[in-house]
Amino acid sequence: MTRPLTLLVAAEEAAGLQLLQALAKTPHRIAAVLASGQAAAGTSVRQAAETAGLRVLPAERVRDPAFAETIRAEGVDLMLNAHSLHIVCPAVLEAPRFGAWNLHPGPLPRYAGLNAPSWAIFRGESRHAVTLHRMAAEIDAGPIAYEASFPIGPEDAALHLYVKCTRLGVPLMLRLVEAFAADAGGPPLRPMLPMGRQVFGRKPPNGGRVDWDWPAETVAAFVRACDFGPFPSPWGAPLALLDGQEVGLSRTRPGRRGRSGAAPGTVLSVDGIVAEIACGDGSVLVSQLVIDGRRQPAGDVLSPGRRLSGRSLHSQPVQVPTP
Repeated sequence: MTRPLTLLVAAEEAAGLQLLQALAKTPHRIAAVLASGQAAAGTSVRQAAETAGLRVLPAERVRDPAFAETIRAEGVDLMLNAHSLHIVCPAVLEAPRFGAWNLHPGPLPRYAGLNAPSWAIFRGESRHAVTLHRMAAEIDAGPIAYEASFPIGPEDAALHLYVKCTRLGVPLMLRLVEAFAADAGGPPLRPMLPMGRQVFGRKPPNGGRVDWDWPAETVAAFVRACDFGPFPSPWGAPLALLDGQEVGLSRTRPGRRGRSGAAPGTVLSVDGIVAEIACGDGSVLVSQLVIDGRRQPAGDVLSPGRRLSGRSLHSQPVQVPTP
């Protein structure tokens, strides 16, 4: 026999919005929503929760040990975290009756931490996953309830993987809620084994700079790993230097295989808007650059014989602008 539960929801981005929409169709009570006030137009979890008449609290409250008493006073059964990045203090993790649970957009333990979809694309993975696990004091280290895996397509960008993680992950969170509603013991869990565990931080590979000695597949994958269009990328655009000016790469795919004989970074040819640039083991075809915050056709900027280097003038990558 199932019973309604009292939920605390920490949520951001599309995953948070979809989770709130899905929970609204269930008999379960949302005691409060923890959300930030910053989001692109039409994607604010805070705005959606307020419109639905839900109590909204600052997302950073999870860092305060005193918040645990509020959770207990509200009789919260489950805390659900969907893409909120605030570190939850141990007292808050322990306050809900059935614990706190996190929807992680990557397979665990191999892709713990931040930007898992981007790292998976950059490293050439053929499959990815979304994982629902119980939260622990150590980041992305608690036991796993559910996981859903899927293939990474050859043209998938980072945003595509996040969308897939959301589409498959929100049903996992509903499944968890119903499992506890039917049985206080909840679903069977499997421990998070330490073998193969990697924790990724905020910074992009190679400081956000393209290394033209990389294989063409890696350069193209780096661009896809940074592609969140039309939304800003947490990694910015991959950077290169052209005559001392930083430019970002966008819309790139592998070109011919085999060494061209030209130095890596050399523009081999231009055909319309597309420029072919030499890499370590072949070439990439670049159709778009980002210069001074504006997208420009690569063929309008580059010409055969010009050379791009991978050294950056600044420590922070530029952001791919919204069209």
